[in-house]
Amino acid sequence: MILMLVGFFAYANTFDAQFNFDDVPAILGNPTVRSAESVTDPLAIRGNRGVGNFSFALNYKIAAELTGDGFSVRGYHYFNLAVHLANALLVYLLVILTIRRSTSGESSEWRGRGIAFLAALLFVSHPLQTQAVTYIVQRFTSLATTFYLLSLVFYIFARSQRGDSTNGNRLKAAVFWALSIVLAALAMGTKEIAITLPFTIILYEFLFFRGSIVKRLLAAGAFLLTLIIIPLSIIGASGGQLLSRIEAATKVQTDMSRLDYLYTQFKVVVTYLRLLFFPAGQNLEYDYPVSHSFFEAGVILSFLLLLAIFGLGVYFLYRSKFEVRGSKFEVGQAHSPITNHQSPITNHRLIAFGIFWFFITLSVESSFIPIVDVIFEHRVYLPSVGFFIAVATLVVLGAEKLSLGRPRVADGLLVSILLLSCVLALLTFNRNRVWADEITLWEDVAAKSPNLSRPWNNLGYAYLKHRLPKKAIPALITSITISPGSPDAWNNVGMALTQLGSYTGRFSPTYELFDMSAGITSTYQSEWFALAYNNLGLAYDSMGQVNESIENFQKAISMNPRLAQAYYNLGLAFLAIKDKGQAADQYRMLRSLDPELAAKLREAVIGDW
Repeated sequence: MILMLVGFFAYANTFDAQFNFDDVPAILGNPTVRSAESVTDPLAIRGNRGVGNFSFALNYKIAAELTGDGFSVRGYHYFNLAVHLANALLVYLLVILTIRRSTSGESSEWRGRGIAFLAALLFVSHPLQTQAVTYIVQRFTSLATTFYLLSLVFYIFARSQRGDSTNGNRLKAAVFWALSIVLAALAMGTKEIAITLPFTIILYEFLFFRGSIVKRLLAAGAFLLTLIIIPLSIIGASGGQLLSRIEAATKVQTDMSRLDYLYTQFKVVVTYLRLLFFPAGQNLEYDYPVSHSFFEAGVILSFLLLLAIFGLGVYFLYRSKFEVRGSKFEVGQAHSPITNHQSPITNHRLIAFGIFWFFITLSVESSFIPIVDVIFEHRVYLPSVGFFIAVATLVVLGAEKLSLGRPRVADGLLVSILLLSCVLALLTFNRNRVWADEITLWEDVAAKSPNLSRPWNNLGYAYLKHRLPKKAIPALITSITISPGSPDAWNNVGMALTQLGSYTGRFSPTYELFDMSAGITSTYQSEWFALAYNNLGLAYDSMGQVNESIENFQKAISMNPRLAQAYYNLGLAFLAIKDKGQAADQYRMLRSLDPELAAKLREAVIGDW
């Protein structure tokens, strides 16, 4: 109940948060979501994330029937929060099942409940999870995590039944094992991160179960067959095209080299760890430098830190084996006598399991598969399960040592943990304010990543959608200044000028130059940029920055000496700074290019005289 209350409070202000960023193409612009066939025939949904798309289609149908608007945002947020709360319960259940596999006795039961509760509490309340929960499209991540955890839980149920040779339990084991396979397939049909599930199950098998190596490999190794699901759904080809399709599929919207991406990810993973321990400065789009050499100081130090953490996992695993031998107790052996000396054995393995889980589940998005955005917070959602399990186990073990014979210390630690969860929930609640709409989101990103072009362009576009062109223009100019080669902000400047309404006939709305399929000539590019710089000059004029507007009108003319609008605008700009001689020069140029504009400029010059 506490888990549910904390989780609900942390996300209570998200239900009216609007569709943001990739929500638009992935949900609002996705015909699969609006198709009635997607709900009645889920198998008809194509693509490697069909299960996630089915959930969005189901959301659409329910919202359409209840409210008449299939894109009423509340239903999507209710679903996302329900998934997050379910995942917290599954984290709790996973720890409880693991503890019960290896220990017995009242003290061990209470310790296990304490570890499970703390891990789930940290998971449900931590602000780093907001991107996977409040950002609607990242249901792909949270829902994949649900199926991932369910698959592992049912595998544990299946393996626990195999110890009993009765027919009823054998049947239960077979049913649980089949359910685990189906859930694994659903996880992989939701998001590609689930490809790590077979390896996590094998890890769990060898850490927490016993038996012959052959039987254990048969039990867990069968899940390796599910590894073909994701490659087939992504590649969709065979034979001679297979290798080329694999190469294309394992680079996501980038030509970054695999080594550069790997070097950068050493630093990125350390950033994830910092955010898990100290969630300050969260951002949708980090201005993160790409590393090009392993011998950069940041890369080497990050690699060494990660190696030390991985080594810590190996140490805890080794320590648990040492204690097993010393106490003549085998992990996973049912009904074994437990002594005080034996009680920490599973806890040490649980710490190791949490550490290894973190690295395994992060390996898809933080290794050698280049992705255009090198860092995104939602990528830590599944790995954080292992992180919180390891941290919770360490905290509970440490608390036991500190509170031994001192009840007040134990009470103080309990109160501190509850206060920490409240602080995390408040931080989550506050972080969720950023996701209220596109303006609040991109204002936050632009403030934290001021040297990136995309946040400023997206902020400008968000202002335009709310018909705030005077606010949009400074943001769009900043975007263009940072990255002049991207056409989006140039095009949005034209939209802003249209909304202003005071420059009719003085500009031409541009269009996506780089959407042209072929044959972009240098002359064509010059003409396009001439229109763009003319528009930019008017944008500066709307801000009262006349000198900058003159500079851009002159750039436009240099790129297209026959662009009459630019001469006219330049003439008016010179009049604004009382340079009538330069204004008269523009009039003389316009007489042969556009007599009508020339007459208008002459009237302005005479009127100003």
